[in-house]
Amino acid sequence: ECQGALGMESGAIKNEDINASSSYILASVGPQNARLNKDVNGGAWCPKPQISKEVVEHLEISLPSLHVITAVATQGRFGNGQGLEFAEDYMLEYWRPGLPRFLRYKDAMGQETLKGNTNTYTVVKRKLNPVVIATKIRFIPFSVHLRTVCMRVEVYGCPWKDGLLSYSMPQGERRGVEVDLSDRTYDGIKDDSYLHGGLGQLTDGVVGEDNFKQDVSGMGRGYEWVGWKNDSSYSRSVEIIFEFDQVRNFTAAYFYCNNMHTKEVQVFSSAKIWFSIGGKHFNGPPVNFSYMPDPFFENGRNVTIHLYQRVGKFVKVELAFASKWMLISEVAFNSVPAVGNFTEEDPPAAPPIVSTAMSEDALTNQYVGLVIGVLAAVILLLIIVIFIIIARNKRRKHTTPHTILKPVDNRVTINMKDLGLSYSPCSPLACQSNRAIYGHQVMLDDSDPDKLLYQEPQDFKIPYPGTYSNESTTSREYAVPDVTKSTTPTPVVPSHPPPTSLNKPSFPQTLPKPLQKPPSERYYAATDVVKMPNIQGVSGNTVYAVPNVDLLSRDDSSVREIPRHRLHYIEKLGEGQFGEVHLCEAEGIPELIDVPCLGSKKLVAVKTLRKTASEQARSDFYKEVKILSRLRDPNIVHVLGICTKDEPLCMIVEYMENGDLNQFLQQHVPENTLTSPFKPPASKVLSHGSLIYMATQIASGMKYLESLNFVHRDLATRNCLVGKGYTIKIADFGMSRDLYSEDYYRIEGRAMLPIRWMAWESILLGKFTTKSDVWAFAVTMWEILTFARHQPYADMVDDKVIENVSHFYHNDGHQIYLPQPPGCPKEIYDLMKECWQRNEHDRPNFREIHLFLQRKNLGYAPNV
Repeated sequence: ECQGALGMESGAIKNEDINASSSYILASVGPQNARLNKDVNGGAWCPKPQISKEVVEHLEISLPSLHVITAVATQGRFGNGQGLEFAEDYMLEYWRPGLPRFLRYKDAMGQETLKGNTNTYTVVKRKLNPVVIATKIRFIPFSVHLRTVCMRVEVYGCPWKDGLLSYSMPQGERRGVEVDLSDRTYDGIKDDSYLHGGLGQLTDGVVGEDNFKQDVSGMGRGYEWVGWKNDSSYSRSVEIIFEFDQVRNFTAAYFYCNNMHTKEVQVFSSAKIWFSIGGKHFNGPPVNFSYMPDPFFENGRNVTIHLYQRVGKFVKVELAFASKWMLISEVAFNSVPAVGNFTEEDPPAAPPIVSTAMSEDALTNQYVGLVIGVLAAVILLLIIVIFIIIARNKRRKHTTPHTILKPVDNRVTINMKDLGLSYSPCSPLACQSNRAIYGHQVMLDDSDPDKLLYQEPQDFKIPYPGTYSNESTTSREYAVPDVTKSTTPTPVVPSHPPPTSLNKPSFPQTLPKPLQKPPSERYYAATDVVKMPNIQGVSGNTVYAVPNVDLLSRDDSSVREIPRHRLHYIEKLGEGQFGEVHLCEAEGIPELIDVPCLGSKKLVAVKTLRKTASEQARSDFYKEVKILSRLRDPNIVHVLGICTKDEPLCMIVEYMENGDLNQFLQQHVPENTLTSPFKPPASKVLSHGSLIYMATQIASGMKYLESLNFVHRDLATRNCLVGKGYTIKIADFGMSRDLYSEDYYRIEGRAMLPIRWMAWESILLGKFTTKSDVWAFAVTMWEILTFARHQPYADMVDDKVIENVSHFYHNDGHQIYLPQPPGCPKEIYDLMKECWQRNEHDRPNFREIHLFLQRKNLGYAPNV
């Protein structure tokens, strides 16, 4: 495919781009006459001096951009039958940006000279192995004996679209005596065991054979592969830094890897990829990728890593070992030049340097006496003050009136237990307004939430025209339907682009009046967001659809005030528009029971509200505290306390020692990976039963929320926490983490939506119900059974996901479902597809899902 002539014969390469070190006569045999198969003027380029081993002359061709040069051709001077000159041998040199000088070309066997012509008219074409990536190439005629030479040439290849200038990495290693896995064609600088500033076998376009021990090409065993050993100095990972010609927008990276697991070779277990403009500081969060180990097939394979339009001129890749050896044959990137102005990253802030040394200039001899005098005066003054204080205390003891010691008859006794200290963060007006929304309430007095009677949501019709609004002060992220328009829902179905926000506010600024009675027509469940007050989450991401004002108005449950000094910061988990989420250690608080411990300390997540947050955000903070503090279920994170005596306002919630479920799954492998003779080192294994066990707990927690008509709206593995014995608790702060920013799609305006997890009606109609949570649960189960190795619909860009959703709306048969996960039983996948039914009333509820999964996993008990 990359064999086209680049323009010497056709004239695409202009005369001004052809130069020479010298010419015998510039007009007749100058460099402009060195075009293959052209016989004009003198008929070729002829250098001025005769050529020998000591005399070096060159013909230089400049290409308009980086090109892959795969072959060259030469010809002598025919000169209308009068020419006698040709080059029997020649050499090549090349240059590209980033190289300090022209480099002499060597073939795979290390030879520098190429065979040329034996007469003046025959074209001799030579393929280059390895290929050359360059913008300039030189032809250097060579002769052992002194002779006159002339040349006509052509260059073959294609543009180098990757834009890659160099890569730097540890040199590959030998495996035994016969297998050399080093980068033998690398053209950069080789410092001991490290390579930098060049290109080599990873970009030569030659894919290695599956069996790296075979010598198929005749270049030696392992020639097509570059390999590293795990017990070397690379500490279980190999770091490669790629430099490109300009700042580029990256969509994917491709690594062709060996997987001969019976020979202790496997694809890397995970990859982290950072981006930088200047190449000195890689400050941003990396793209994380995990690879599911394959202990069955030993064929080489191309591993694709999606880069989600990240921007940079330098790319740093860290590949983690999955076995003793890691072999890579080719690396490529899919990218385009980025548009815009870009500046280099600032270095990370350095800790302040405190110096105790005293400068000689600051304390010279002329001030020594003055300093000593001042110090003496201060000491004398302190002694005088101390004596005065002692004297006054003695005088007070002798002059104290005895009447103070006499009993007092008229005293007031205060019993502190009789003081009703109530916690009421919402104003009376706000509480009164909230109480006016519903005619029925779900009581939470029962101490055992499992004993609550499950009720289907009440049916009523929603006045919704199908438009989005992001102007509301109560809902800052998710799209909220307009309730002021027509009562007939009209979905906005995009043919290609996603729905966009309207410019005018459509959500009512005042709370709706109480419903007198539900209409008879069945349309939406009572959990629809348009009939509920919406509360912005602390981190500025999650918006709660509050099902019941009883959750906001009642004060029957107090929230513990936690001393702020008992919380010790560990790391920031994420941040949003109005606050941040931190992982902290809670020390010396015995009241925090059933909280994961780290030694004598307990792990908690702390949601903080920024000091600059608006009054609306502060009101939402207190409302969120009241909502979450009343949720009592073993599979829902529990509010442990608050810090509200000073800024910033904080809410302390449970955190599980194993982190979120998404990362937990990526750190494990299926149990069937250990059935083969090869066993990955230090592998963590999850059985199918444990996966269903975790999914059952999620269904149980969602069943509890469903019984309260509570809509989560962002159910996914990133929003589930994992504790000991595969205990699962549903949380809500996954969206605030940079790690999962690519899981959300920004609709025009301010809405961020997890569209790959959302039901079609939530995207197109802005309609969120417990049945849309059912849809998201099935996607979450798909994540669990695929070990969260891939994002749902990973092969689709966001616009294509929206387009696929429109097919669900039209029910035209073109909708695409998530595929059945490997090893997933048919009945489990059938359950998923039931949850993805177009009609929400055809989807099961969480009570039915929970019961089904319980029956499927009878007898399973986790190994604690």
